[in-house]
Amino acid sequence: MRIDQTIAGTAAALPDQVAIVEGGEVHTYAALMARVDEVAAALREGGVGPGDRVGLLGGHGAAYVVQALALLRAGAVLVPLTGRASAVRCREVQERIGLHAWVSSPGALPELGEGRAFGGADLAGWRLPDPAPSEVDLDGVAFVRFTSGTTETARGVVLTHASIAARHRVANGGLALGPGDGVLFPLDMSHHFVVSVLLVLSVGARLLLPTRALPGEMVRVAEAGRATVVYGAPHHLRLLAGGAPAGSLPGLRLVLSTTAPLASAVPGDFAERHGCQVGQAYGIIEVGLPCIDLQPSPATRGTVGQPLEGFEVQLRGCKDGVGQVAVRGPGLFDGYWCPWRPRSQALDDGWFVTGDLARFDDGGRLVLMGREQAVINFGGVKVFPVEVEDALNRHPRVAESLVYGVPHPRLGAIPMARVVPLPGARPGEGDLLRFLRDRVPARELPLGIELVEALPRTPTGKLLRR
Repeated sequence: MRIDQTIAGTAAALPDQVAIVEGGEVHTYAALMARVDEVAAALREGGVGPGDRVGLLGGHGAAYVVQALALLRAGAVLVPLTGRASAVRCREVQERIGLHAWVSSPGALPELGEGRAFGGADLAGWRLPDPAPSEVDLDGVAFVRFTSGTTETARGVVLTHASIAARHRVANGGLALGPGDGVLFPLDMSHHFVVSVLLVLSVGARLLLPTRALPGEMVRVAEAGRATVVYGAPHHLRLLAGGAPAGSLPGLRLVLSTTAPLASAVPGDFAERHGCQVGQAYGIIEVGLPCIDLQPSPATRGTVGQPLEGFEVQLRGCKDGVGQVAVRGPGLFDGYWCPWRPRSQALDDGWFVTGDLARFDDGGRLVLMGREQAVINFGGVKVFPVEVEDALNRHPRVAESLVYGVPHPRLGAIPMARVVPLPGARPGEGDLLRFLRDRVPARELPLGIELVEALPRTPTGKLLRR
């Protein structure tokens, strides 16, 4: 069954159930699907048909959910891009995948074609695309999302409706979401949609959307929607741990961090303030959610838990217990677009090799050590930036940090660091190095630390490591 049909079935069974709380607005499942069907009809009138690849510019909110579901309802292939994407980036995606059209909020389609209003949004046609590869069954394709491109050219990841459904079955076997749950979701939907937003709506839970990712707004929406689950990035959890009043998030049964490593101090601060432990989820667009720490505790901090039932995880080329992560299980991606590589060619005997390095702890939980390309080989010693960054981020004057390697003709690469200080603070390099000496081996110390106002990031918000 198509994912839009699944959500329509949920709406038919639970018409008066709250589907979305955004700001002061509440949308029931019946109202949501009525709006989706209205916009889908307008899309069809605008020329969007089955198999058309349509770029969706945006990132958050009920309007984005409606537009995305309406495209799927019209039979189109959804190609999401963040609303912060530049016109150059949009044209690159447009040409690489051969988009038929763009959809966005009114006025957000500069230089991408002549737009016209429809159903509360803009629709811009571009050109007749090149024929799709013969191997692609467009009737089954639901979604093409480009990877973040942290260390290589971004690739278009293809997912069918069947693959999305398989991901939902496995993920919810662990998450156990249902109509009694309210999920606080401050993430950008253009990058977090398939095994999050679509899953929440397919099982009849409440999607709680803050209009701004600020502690007060997140708490207000959580209270209005009776939040039982928080699913956010480390940044959001750090804000809730430090800026939300104690006891302001009652009823939580699960708090998950995703997108990036979680600073070691945050889980303890969050648990002390809100009485709920924080787990981490390992999300990969090609795979889904293969690992989630579903029973977080102080003993599991720093891990992403054990593989969910149905998934297998192996470490390849291990040295000192650290190896490259490979994953096998249901719902793996169906191929890469531009150039087209079907799943059979993109996988290694059924395994997806992620490019992440990790180890298993004594309890069989996966501990991520960073991207293989980001590891710094310093005079024959491997330096894992995430470990040094975690130590730096514990400094009372540091907001965040980035550790990277600078090529050296004899030593391979020299570890260096950039640090964003907290507002009003300006720690000295000597102070930071003295702090680090008590927390990391001397051979892993950065040979230089630069204070900066911000760190470079990918479109998904991950640290840009180059």
